[in-house]
Amino acid sequence: MLGVCSLFVPASAPRMINASFTFSANSLIFDLEDSVSLEEKDSARILLQEALPLLSELTDTHIAIRINSEDELWQEDLELLRTNLVQTVVIPKAKTNRLKEIAAKLDQMNIDTRIAAIIEDTQSLEELSHIATATSRITSLLLGAEDFSFDLGVERTMEGEEIRYARMRIANAAAAHGLEALDTPYVDTKDFEGLAQEARYVKGLGFTGKLAISPLQIEIIQSIFNPTEHELRWAALVVEAANLPENQGKGAFSLHGKMVDLPVIRRAEKILARSAGKGEQL
Repeated sequence: MLGVCSLFVPASAPRMINASFTFSANSLIFDLEDSVSLEEKDSARILLQEALPLLSELTDTHIAIRINSEDELWQEDLELLRTNLVQTVVIPKAKTNRLKEIAAKLDQMNIDTRIAAIIEDTQSLEELSHIATATSRITSLLLGAEDFSFDLGVERTMEGEEIRYARMRIANAAAAHGLEALDTPYVDTKDFEGLAQEARYVKGLGFTGKLAISPLQIEIIQSIFNPTEHELRWAALVVEAANLPENQGKGAFSLHGKMVDLPVIRRAEKILARSAGKGEQL
């Protein structure tokens, strides 16, 4: 699982790669796609291959790579997984058939790497349920709003009304299939209040986390998506009460005057699991 905050790091930027182990993100996504020019693809792979062993020694942060979408590039990108140091491969412009193809390739390579799918065009949104179930390796659905808005033929705005439908579809599909849902990055890296407002908004839609493009965004995202002390106390009380002999086997019971049933118990268990797993979900 990527956790509540995943930071994109350009795979062609040695300084950013070297500094990445100091970042407090739940996961680092080393990007071989949009942030790397065509001329730098090979050198970025080499740089990342050399950096991964050291990074794995310096940090226990979840490591992911975003591969390219072109046939002649993504298969070369997957060779980085042979290091067994990459835990998740992030697939841009995800389509059902491509996800199955990549999963089959990983099976052939005998590599136990998870898959995160980025929904960033209208066709991907239409295939959402099929994408979510394309392979058992999928753990996360991500929204790429910039490309999605372009494909939809509309202007990308800070208000985000043009992606509200996509956000709701992705959050719903992720919840239905037990996956993470990570929202698109907030592109204004100096507008911290705007970031916080958007993070609170998408959390209310059902997203479990948000992507970041600057280390300065990490703490804000985590503070909003990680369980609060109040939520943790409530969840602990619910789980403790559910385990009492007099409540076991009941369809519902009362706790401090409020009804507790199975969905409430599961929500409490997820809150505790997210806290224990630094933002990861059951």
